[in-house]
Amino acid sequence: VLDDVKRTLREKRKEGHASLTDERISVLKIDVEGDELNVLLGIANSEWDLIDQIVLEVHDVDGRLGKVKELLKEKRFEVYIEEDEKLKKMASYNVAAKRVV
Repeated sequence: VLDDVKRTLREKRKEGHASLTDERISVLKIDVEGDELNVLLGIANSEWDLIDQIVLEVHDVDGRLGKVKELLKEKRFEVYIEEDEKLKKMASYNVAAKRVV
């Protein structure tokens, strides 16, 4: 399953996924239990401009939250972070990112 998640949007489009054409992606939701940074790193540079918003949960292990935040800012997103009170002991954060126009 993880290998499928890591494939880039471009590869998915080549396979004929109708929802992944050159149309805009209004919201990309990522929920991969600890591998969210790898998924973001798998997005090709040319595909970032297709994404308007990203929503994900980040488990802050080994500075992962900071790395995700910096990557999203580098890709021209405004980043909002909220700590999940129910999962505070697990260092789990909800991250929302909106493209800066």
